[in-house]
Amino acid sequence: MNIFGVGIPEIAVIFVLALLIFGPKKLPELGRSIGKTLKSLQQASGEFQKEIEKAVKETDEEVINDGSEVFSENSLITANIDEDDDD
Repeated sequence: MNIFGVGIPEIAVIFVLALLIFGPKKLPELGRSIGKTLKSLQQASGEFQKEIEKAVKETDEEVINDGSEVFSENSLITANIDEDDDD
């Protein structure tokens, strides 16, 4: 098992050091605080990702609704090949 490049022995050493530094009474409180922080960061990241996806979708819709013709490289290549076939 490998979490963020840290294996089980390293996690055990970190836990023992935290236990020695903070004591057994503060350790559960510290764990809860870290858990809440990580959860809020995860939620913020999810919201940020949704906003980016929404902005990209709106931009795509604006381009389509403007009536602008957007050609991909493949359609341009196909058009050039079709023109050559007419000769």
